[in-house]
Formats: sequence, structure tokens, C-alpha cells
Amino acid sequence: MIYHVTIIHCPLANYIPSLGAKHGFILADEGFDVWLGNFRGNTYSINHVNGSSPEYWDFSMHEMGRYDIPAMIDLVLRVTQLARLFVVAHSTGATSTYVMASIRSEYISKMILLVAIAPVVPAPHLDTTAKDEAGRLGKKMLVS
Repeated sequence: MIYHVTIIHCPLANYIPSLGAKHGFILADEGFDVWLGNFRGNTYSINHVNGSSPEYWDFSMHEMGRYDIPAMIDLVLRVTQLARLFVVAHSTGATSTYVMASIRSEYISKMILLVAIAPVVPAPHLDTTAKDEAGRLGKKMLVS
């Protein structure tokens, strides 16, 4: 049996090798049919429109959860002719998948399993000191 996996992550994950496409290759080597999803507004999606337009950037994780994640899931299921798949989502992808599950609950039954790694949460009201400390801690963890 071939298992179909959709891996969804934020564009920044492309710069962190341990979170990037490497895992997709490992799964493919183990016999999984791997599909890599990517969001609008990144290096791979900017050539079809004017990226300097404010309207181009007028979207959030809400729209990604309402439209983008379901479109990715529907494409994989349509091409593979299956009813369900595994989803591995990182950062913005994880949060957007949670959004999808909460507002488009019909997609829950299309996922065999969701593996949500490090979902991100916007924190616009977070104190600057806390943001600075979080940044220092993150850099220290990457160096260690």
C-alpha cells in the first residue's frame, strides 16, 4: 500500500535544513507518495503578479486555512483518487491547518492524521522585551 502525505510549511522553513524538504525525501525513500505544499507570497509564487501591490499581500493565516490548505488537500485527493491522506504541517502551515479544521470541518475527515509541528501564533501585543528575549533564546538554541 502507498501512503500519501502532504507536507505544508512556511517559506522560512526552506532556510532550516532540518525542517525543509529533507523530510520529504526520507518519507519518499520509505515508500510514501510525498506532496509538498507551499503558500502564496513566497519565492515560488511571485512571478505571476506584481508583488509590490498592497493587494497582493492582503491575506493572513485565515485565508490560507480557508482556501489554500483545502485546495492542496483537494488536489492531492483528486490526483490520487483517494478519500484521505496524512498531513504534516510546520509553523504557519500548522496554524493554517488548525484554522481550516475549525472553519471547514468537512476537511477533518479527509485527513488520516495531522502532524502539526511548532504552530505559530501572531503576538502583536507582546512586550518588546519578551520578543527580544525570545529571539536571543532562539539564536542560542540554534548555536548550541
